[in-house]
Amino acid sequence: MSRFITFLLMAVTSWLTVAASGPLAVEALFDGRFRTDPRVTETTISGSSLADYNLTFYKSLTFVGAPDLIPTVEKAVTHDGAGARNREVSYQDGHLYYGFYALPSRDNLKRYIFYLNRASKSATGKVILIYVEGHADINQIKRMLKK
Repeated sequence: MSRFITFLLMAVTSWLTVAASGPLAVEALFDGRFRTDPRVTETTISGSSLADYNLTFYKSLTFVGAPDLIPTVEKAVTHDGAGARNREVSYQDGHLYYGFYALPSRDNLKRYIFYLNRASKSATGKVILIYVEGHADINQIKRMLKK
């Protein structure tokens, strides 16, 4: 009986690991829905230009003066952040102000989300969302973000 329980626990743990490394809520935000919105800048980089950073993929969204879009972004970030291996977060006025999340790896690639909400500072404040994948460790990503 105890072997069966051990096996069952191992199976559930394996399933949860696979489920946690599935599609991210923030990935859906990069589906092109903001491309025609002048308040949003979308950047996607892949390939050899990222080799110096030990990354394979970089995506970012920058929102300026778009308070109506922020709840959608914040919800996606906090959803994905709940499954993070490592996180640093800060809240202001009941909203996520800063978030840095190291997510479970997928296809042997490390994944990170960075979120900064400066929209509460002014009506034209910025919100930045960055998603990266690659072989860079957490310290390399933090150094890159400081630049």
